[in-house]
Amino acid sequence: MKELTCLNEDVIQQWIDGELSTIRREQVHEHLNGCEECRDKVQQQQAWALAIKKALTTEEVEIPEFVPVNEVPATRRFPLWLKIAAVAIPAFCIVQLLLHPEKTYQPSHDELLMYQSLSDMDANAAFQERVIVTTATNQEGEIVEFEIH
Repeated sequence: MKELTCLNEDVIQQWIDGELSTIRREQVHEHLNGCEECRDKVQQQQAWALAIKKALTTEEVEIPEFVPVNEVPATRRFPLWLKIAAVAIPAFCIVQLLLHPEKTYQPSHDELLMYQSLSDMDANAAFQERVIVTTATNQEGEIVEFEIH
């Protein structure tokens, strides 16, 4: 028996999910008792809902405990020539330092005098007031001084 107020899909889904108020649920139940078409819709929608639930239901999968394949840490292998070089080069440097200690520089008397004369010069004096004295050794081995004004 089909009435003018057959149930739409939203109401049917609410009835399946149990979301209707008590009064509305009784009205829908009464309607379903008298309307075969709506009962078929309910059965069809229940079948779809059940199929969707089954499709969305996931099985519990047992995940095995992780066991590392190789528990020994990997060591890097260096070629023999690299190991020999790593020992030989620092050893060579140490031997050279021990055999040839650093020699301190000892300036000559002339170099000390030149340093003293240069350190007495005023760097802020006007260029015209400066006198540059250069010393050189000639072919006979004598020290010769040149003055540049």
